[in-house]
Amino acid sequence: MAGRCPECGGLTFPAEGACGMCYDCVDFARVELPREGVVEAATVIGQGGAPPEFISQQDRDGPYAVAVVRFTLDGADVTLPMQVTDCDPDHVEVGDAVRATVRRVYTDEGIPRYGAKVTPTE
Repeated sequence: MAGRCPECGGLTFPAEGACGMCYDCVDFARVELPREGVVEAATVIGQGGAPPEFISQQDRDGPYAVAVVRFTLDGADVTLPMQVTDCDPDHVEVGDAVRATVRRVYTDEGIPRYGAKVTPTE
């Protein structure tokens, strides 16, 4: 879910604080983003570069891709940093089409935490 600004129509994620387009502090209308997006920037997180909650995943699976993904809704864009799954991390490139999906992100104190990740659509 993102927020649509009632002043300028821009999208902001998370839907809190000031609008990322016009910088007004507003009460955002909650909108569901489309599942399809486009990679705007990408990198590979190698050994030792993972945040603490992703160390066990990195130990198990090795390096993983992270991307800034652009989602477009009614002509407005918002970008989110997201982990890219189900692919060779070295082959994630700017311009790749991806689809958001709910996945287990990590386990904290024995409790699985879920969130969105993206997978290539091609």
